[in-house]
Amino acid sequence: MRKKLFGLLPVYAVPFSRIYGINPVSNMMGGYKYCLFKKENRYGKGMLVSCSYGRNDDPNAIAFVDEVINPIHRLLEAYDGPEDFKPQMIGDYRFFNVEGASYTIRKNKVANVLFGLTLLGIGIHELTPQAWLGDGMSLGRVCFFLFTFIGGPAIALAGLSGSP
Repeated sequence: MRKKLFGLLPVYAVPFSRIYGINPVSNMMGGYKYCLFKKENRYGKGMLVSCSYGRNDDPNAIAFVDEVINPIHRLLEAYDGPEDFKPQMIGDYRFFNVEGASYTIRKNKVANVLFGLTLLGIGIHELTPQAWLGDGMSLGRVCFFLFTFIGGPAIALAGLSGSP
């Protein structure tokens, strides 16, 4: 199976013997898409193989499952072994710190502080006569001020507070 750039140039190839399956992945807005997962990383990010669908009864999604997913899964059965379906223990976490039975989200404190201070600096720059957005007080400019003057320090303080 190959991933192509703009549908023309092959950039990445995965042999069928390394493919675990193609599964739906839901997003925060209620839609879903289909991603390919490799046997060695079946709980990872996956490789996108479809566009996003908004509903389960979307005719394009049903056709995609019938015409693409099911035939590919039938082909993959020839490469399946009993060791492929053993449960995998997840031992290392990329986005969490494990402390006993609690999981805390890892965060980059330096990046949060720099991003917050950059936003605050941009907000201060917009108060000077050389402002990028002009000198009028439109609704967009007021929202921008609120975002930079409240959001910037809030992001910087979030980077300085709490656990790693």
